[in-house]
Amino acid sequence: MVAKRKTKDVEPLYQRAEKHLGRREWPEAEKALREALKLRQNLGGWGLLAWTLAEKGDHSEALAAAKKMRTLALRQRSKPLISLASCLLGYIHHYTGRKNWAERYYRESLEARPRV
Repeated sequence: MVAKRKTKDVEPLYQRAEKHLGRREWPEAEKALREALKLRQNLGGWGLLAWTLAEKGDHSEALAAAKKMRTLALRQRSKPLISLASCLLGYIHHYTGRKNWAERYYRESLEARPRV
């Protein structure tokens, strides 16, 4: 019964975060995402938090959230999710000017899931 209750509580938080993201209100979106992640840890939540923090300009926190997403993806051994997490790490490194790290993670993303 507790798990169902938590799931119902998480949905409005993600909807609120989505609304704030649409308006480019990064601090409010971050707050809603962190509250949702306290209730239920998932890959998508960590990825969305990492992207939000990167857009906000908090790159060290964004990298930490993306690494958490990648760690969870590696545990699940899901190549598409590992690819997505690695691509997100590459994007953050590229955005901060670390081209070598960005290339490393982009290549890792393509190794996990080849695409055009």
